[in-house]
Amino acid sequence: MSEYTTAFASPPENTMRPRYYSTGDQAITWVICVLALFSNLLTILTLVKTRHGIGQKARLYILNLSVADILMAPTLIIELTLSKTGYMYQPLFDLDDAALTEIYNRERISNILVSFLYYCPMCASLMTLFAVAVDRMLAVGRPMQYRTHVTKFRIKLGLCGIWLYTTFTGAWLFIYSGFQVTKEQMVASFNPIDFLPPAINDYFLMPNMFIAIIGNGTAYVIAFRLFKRTGRVQAVDLATGSHGAEVANRNLQRNRRFFRMVVATVGTQITLWAPFGITYMIAPLNQRDSPSYLYDYVQPFVYTMTISNSWVNPLLYTALNKDYRTAYSTILRGLAGKVNAAAVDSSGSGQN
Repeated sequence: MSEYTTAFASPPENTMRPRYYSTGDQAITWVICVLALFSNLLTILTLVKTRHGIGQKARLYILNLSVADILMAPTLIIELTLSKTGYMYQPLFDLDDAALTEIYNRERISNILVSFLYYCPMCASLMTLFAVAVDRMLAVGRPMQYRTHVTKFRIKLGLCGIWLYTTFTGAWLFIYSGFQVTKEQMVASFNPIDFLPPAINDYFLMPNMFIAIIGNGTAYVIAFRLFKRTGRVQAVDLATGSHGAEVANRNLQRNRRFFRMVVATVGTQITLWAPFGITYMIAPLNQRDSPSYLYDYVQPFVYTMTISNSWVNPLLYTALNKDYRTAYSTILRGLAGKVNAAAVDSSGSGQN
């Protein structure tokens, strides 16, 4: 029996290991937190300041994705702080009633809060990527209707609806469930979200995730076919040399670059999230007889892969879309110029 499962009257400190008990775990999480803050702040600044060349409607979706990703940084900081101060533990079993109640009272609110903070941006991110697919389908397949009916205001309204949905469902899932589960279920969780009853996980969370993934895949396949069909038609029009055909071709190429960038974002998200989902489906986690290597190595690894998605997207934008690469470069040069000017001013005032 491992050290987490030993029965004791007053749990010793080395048994009540915090969620982040390893220095390596803490260091990696802090690095991810810093990367998420820097990369997404730069993306948000770039999208707010860039008014031309990246698609004014399309950039709203990327802005929403960056907001979702950057919210992971304060979530990680809160989780690290709660773990460090003794409000989040690795799984504990076979405690006497006094010890169980003490740990439960400290851990319950922490698990509910952190689970809610994780769920909202991750769910919003997945739904935003689906909205992008639908948007691109309309933009390429029904361009006239798209220009007329899909306005920036309506896009913003739809994105606000996504956040309202995630906030409402997250509050219901975690606040309600957090006060319904038993003490044993709460303190036997490794990740904060693990306390959810199996029925909610099996019949709500997982089906929603699979529906979103299948919906994303279907929408992007349809959009890809529309891009190919439109490209063939415009290739014929471009041969005429008309100005209108050239403008339409430039718009199509920009849409293709954006589409390629977003498809890579979806693929990366699925790749980084898949190990977490697969592990939780097949491994005997959060059980009394669970092997210790699951707590020590497997769960921290798949968890780290999942949260790494919060900082990689700006790299994909830069690598796969020259419009975004140019926008990033312009903003960075502007920031560097301001820093140099400030340094020169500071040096001059010091000499005076």
